[in-house]
Amino acid sequence: LDVDILDYIFQILRPARGLRSLSSTCRGLRTLSMPVLFKSCVVDVSRPITISHFLPSSLWPFVSSLHIVDKCSDIRAMRFQDDLHYTVDPLMCGVLDGAFLKDALREMPRLRSVHVGFIWREDHGLGWSVIDAILSVSQIREFTIRSYLFCPREAPARRVVPLNPSAHLTTFNYARYASRSQLHADVQRAALGVVIGSLRSSLEHLRLPSDLSPISTFRSLSWTRLRELRLDGTYPSNIDAPLLDIISGMPRLRSLALLFALPRDMEKRPLWPPRCTLHFPFPELEELVVSYPDPEDYLYSHLPPSLRRLSFRCCPHHCLHVWEPACCMRWHSPILPASDLLRILSSIKAPVLQHLQLEYVADHADAALLGSIAASFPRLSSLEIHRFRQVDNSNVSIVRTSCPQ
Repeated sequence: LDVDILDYIFQILRPARGLRSLSSTCRGLRTLSMPVLFKSCVVDVSRPITISHFLPSSLWPFVSSLHIVDKCSDIRAMRFQDDLHYTVDPLMCGVLDGAFLKDALREMPRLRSVHVGFIWREDHGLGWSVIDAILSVSQIREFTIRSYLFCPREAPARRVVPLNPSAHLTTFNYARYASRSQLHADVQRAALGVVIGSLRSSLEHLRLPSDLSPISTFRSLSWTRLRELRLDGTYPSNIDAPLLDIISGMPRLRSLALLFALPRDMEKRPLWPPRCTLHFPFPELEELVVSYPDPEDYLYSHLPPSLRRLSFRCCPHHCLHVWEPACCMRWHSPILPASDLLRILSSIKAPVLQHLQLEYVADHADAALLGSIAASFPRLSSLEIHRFRQVDNSNVSIVRTSCPQ
C-alpha cells in the first residue's frame, strides 16, 4: 500500500482507538502513523511548565492541535484565599511560562491550533506574556482561551501589537462564564480591543464574551475577512447605539450569533430599533442566532434571501429557569409567546432556509405559528422547537400541520 492509502487507513482508525494498536506492530507503521497518532495532544499542567513537565520534544514535529489544561492548585485562590504555590498574585496564573511556550511552539512545524483553559468557574487570569507567546507563533491559525480572565492586571500597549508580521491567525475564540465580580472588566476589554484590533486583517472567525467585547474597536475598524461572529454572555451595557450599527463594518459576515443573557434589571433591546435609519450590512448572511428576539425589531424584515439557518432561543434555555431557578437567579427570561413569534416569522423572507430553532410559550396563535412554518419555509429540513405551557399550566392542543408538496 502506498503512503496515501495508509494515511487514509490511519485517519479511519484513530477515532475508533485502533491506531495505537496498529502503530505497535512494527517500526515502519509506527513511523508512518506518528503524524496522525499525535495530531491532537492534551497537556495537563499542574506545576510550572518546563521541558520535563510538557509534551516530549520527540513528538513536537507531529502536533497539529495542542490543548493545554490548567490544573494548578492556585486556581481557586481568589475565592478561598488559599496559600499560593506558584504565583505571588492570586489573580494570575503562575504555571504557564510565556518564554518557554514561545520557544516550544515554534518547534512544532505542523501546529495550527492552540487551546488553553481550565474547567472551573473561578477568577484566574492569563497574563500578556503567555498570550503574546502563542499569538506570535506564525504557523498557528486558531487560538482558543477558555475560562481565564484576559490580561486582568494590565492591558498591552497598542505599540507592541501586531506581534508577528508573519502570523495569520484566522480564528480567535475567547469563552468565559459570566462572572459575578466583573474583576477588572475595563482592563480586560481594553486588552481584547488591542489584540483583536491587530488581528482584524486576517480574522475569519471570532467569539468573545459579550460583556467584555471591545465595542469601540468593532465600531472604528473594518473587518473585511470576518465570516463568523459570536457574542455570548451578559447583554453588553457599554453601548450607546444600535448593535447592528456597531458591527456593520463586517460586510462578508455569514454567521452571526448574539446569545445575550438578560440581568433582572435589564429589558431586551431591538438590534435595529424602529424609526432608526440603517442599512442591512450583511448581504451574504447564512446563519443568524438571536436570544429573546423583539417583534418590533426591523432586522427580521430585512434579512437576506441567502439565510439558511435561523435560531430564536432563550439564553440560558428557558427550561433552566423553570426546572432549576436557583441557577438562574441573576437572569430573567422574557420568552416570547407564540403570537409575537408569529409576527416575526411572518416578516421574514428566507426561501432557502434549511434549519429553524424556536423557543416560545404557547398561546392562542400556536396553531397559526406552526402552520406558518410549513408554508413560509418550503426548503426546511430541520426543525427544533422548545415549546412551553403558560404559567397557569393550561392545556395546549397539538395540531397536525402538513407541508405543501
